[in-house]
Amino acid sequence: MRITRAGEFPAFSEVVPIYNWFYPLVNRRVTDLTDPHDVFKSLSTDGVQSRALYFHIPFCASICSFCTFVRKRPEKSEEVEEYVKALIREVQLKANCESVSRIPVRSIFFGGGTPSILNPDQLARIGAVIREHFDLSELEEFSFEMSSVHAKPEKIAAIRDMGVTHARFGVQTFSAFYRNCFGLSPNVEQIADAAARLRTVFPHASFDMLYGMHGQTEEEFFYDLESAVALLMANVAFYPINNAAVQPRLHEAISAHHRPPTSGRIKFYMNVVLNAFMRANGYLPHNGHEYVQATSDDLAENPVVTDEYSFVYHEHVYGCSAQEVLGFGTNAVSSVNRYVINNDDSIESYVRSVIVDDRIPMTVLEHDRVVDESRGVILRLPYHGVLEKHDVDWSNVDPGVTGRLEELVEAGFVLDLRDRYELTEHGWHWYVNLMYYLCPLSERKAIDAYVARRSRDPGRVMEDTRMFLGLQR
Repeated sequence: MRITRAGEFPAFSEVVPIYNWFYPLVNRRVTDLTDPHDVFKSLSTDGVQSRALYFHIPFCASICSFCTFVRKRPEKSEEVEEYVKALIREVQLKANCESVSRIPVRSIFFGGGTPSILNPDQLARIGAVIREHFDLSELEEFSFEMSSVHAKPEKIAAIRDMGVTHARFGVQTFSAFYRNCFGLSPNVEQIADAAARLRTVFPHASFDMLYGMHGQTEEEFFYDLESAVALLMANVAFYPINNAAVQPRLHEAISAHHRPPTSGRIKFYMNVVLNAFMRANGYLPHNGHEYVQATSDDLAENPVVTDEYSFVYHEHVYGCSAQEVLGFGTNAVSSVNRYVINNDDSIESYVRSVIVDDRIPMTVLEHDRVVDESRGVILRLPYHGVLEKHDVDWSNVDPGVTGRLEELVEAGFVLDLRDRYELTEHGWHWYVNLMYYLCPLSERKAIDAYVARRSRDPGRVMEDTRMFLGLQR
């Protein structure tokens, strides 16, 4: 991949075919721990400012073909209850370590799966154990993913009583064709009902949309945009579909209708149009994927990225080294001070180990300090559009990362201001490529290997990533 000179278009020779990933991908496995749980007992909290908590609820009424997370249909209600007991016990086990419980929590996120599949009693018990074991004095946001089917008064009241401040639900598309390919209900009327209920209770209720599906027409794209803003929600998230991660059966369902692949180049242009459309309808971007209804003053100023609102959870996932994430539940990831800790991705193994053995099944990976200190440049700046210089220990940032940052400043993607870096509008359109370009070579090779490996899956159709169609690979 190469960048062009300032002002030239396109700015990159090709587009990155995945749109978010967990950093870092390159780690060393820690093998000398008698019990992996010991890592939390000795974990350093030096320099840590805040934490976000992630809770994974892996149960769904149906399995959607675009979803890449660990999830399943529960066979009986007792299966869900056993999982809830294990989740509560994991909180208790981890919170016994001072390194876990003493850092203030700024954000909580319940994802899945479909967390709203839990009943009010289960939600109340999980909420109680969180309040008992964590410092929530600085909590700014408690986000909860739900199905529009569950957005009924009694369930809304239960999550509100739990402490939820930000309800989120998935729409993905209003197209009957793609909803069928995704395995979603064809009933879009319930989406409008859910939106109406949620926006009256939660000031920043939001929903997710996907775009750039193979074969998506201009008419289908604009129908989704117009239908999305018509819901009058304060927040909307638009994600370009990640063809390297979705299930091959989605590709097969679309290919069966002879819909041609949508190229990375077209998806890039769709993102540019999306940004213009949302601004024209009163929304401004606040991170790489999400928009917020803006004030008239903010719209008049028309910033590249607004700072009037922030999704605090993503400040931790795509942030600097001082913001950490603690994960709970099967397949949950903790990113803390030189470690990436992965919980077991088997639901049965997770439940059995936590409840029977009083042990959290996990894999502990470690990396060097420069990897953490480079996070702000690699993730925070491209994804949020701004990086405060005082948030980074520059003496411990990878020299290659700072060198590429200087290249991007010279090429007009980034402004080097007195106390911070900011993306220009030119840079904002290419934020995914900037994340990739700023990564160390080892990370870029790992991303390339992942894409190459997934592109060989039978039935999977990857997009052409070339910006110049005549470009030789």
